[in-house]
Amino acid sequence: MKSKSLAMIGWALIILQILALVAGFVWMILAAETEAAKVATDFAIEMTLTSFLVLPVGAIMVWNARASQTRQMKSIAKRSRRAV
Repeated sequence: MKSKSLAMIGWALIILQILALVAGFVWMILAAETEAAKVATDFAIEMTLTSFLVLPVGAIMVWNARASQTRQMKSIAKRSRRAV
């Protein structure tokens, strides 16, 4: 159960960061012709850097959760073989 919740948190992080990356670029494109272009560009750069920093964290959480599930399944299989 714990590994499923970690996987869900990891996927949520990945999805949120992809949305933040897209929002940063959309903001930059929409504000490119205004006086706020510098602020928008800074925002897009921050969102991009944040995405590249946080996306691996989410991916690692998902990967660890999957590995934990695999270990649990192997452990259950070992116990069931011993019981026979």
